[in-house]
Amino acid sequence: MDDPKNLVSKIAEVKWVDTHTEHGWTSNMPRPGEIRSIGYVVCDDEECITLSESIDFVKDASRYCCSTSIPKVAVTNIKY
Repeated sequence: MDDPKNLVSKIAEVKWVDTHTEHGWTSNMPRPGEIRSIGYVVCDDEECITLSESIDFVKDASRYCCSTSIPKVAVTNIKY
């Protein structure tokens, strides 16, 4: 089993802006919405932050489950 410290260094809450769409006829124009995501930080660079809900430490297994990559241009706040 891998040492978890080698795979994940932080848990974070990321606030970010996402698109919002309306389908069909409407008189209301959709507005972007604030999203809050929490997870294990598996990547954090200038382009994006990637959070994963679960990490598998079994050797040769698929490592991450339910991951989300959020573009840094959409991020409004990160709390580690």
